[in-house]
Amino acid sequence: MADPNVAVDWSGKPASGAATLDELVAEPERVASAADAAPVRIERPDGAALVLLTAAEFDRLRLLEPKALHVSELTDEEMAAMLSQPIPPELERFNDEIPEGWFDRG
Repeated sequence: MADPNVAVDWSGKPASGAATLDELVAEPERVASAADAAPVRIERPDGAALVLLTAAEFDRLRLLEPKALHVSELTDEEMAAMLSQPIPPELERFNDEIPEGWFDRG
């Protein structure tokens, strides 16, 4: 069983950029400075963890999030490619929910 007082990175190895919650409270500037170089994993006594990272890194990661698109954001080529795909037989039971002539748009 892993030592709950040792922070680990995503692979389970001891994290070089790690601190305990007590360390963060006692030395916030040191821990924040470490986060300038790389994200710092903050271990809580109950085993849960937080990660401290710079605002720039947070913003960069947010840009990588998948985003849902509204149908109006699709190009004509993307719409045509989707509409050209066959409907799986198990989904044909929903056909009556599609308005008449919807697939005839052009």
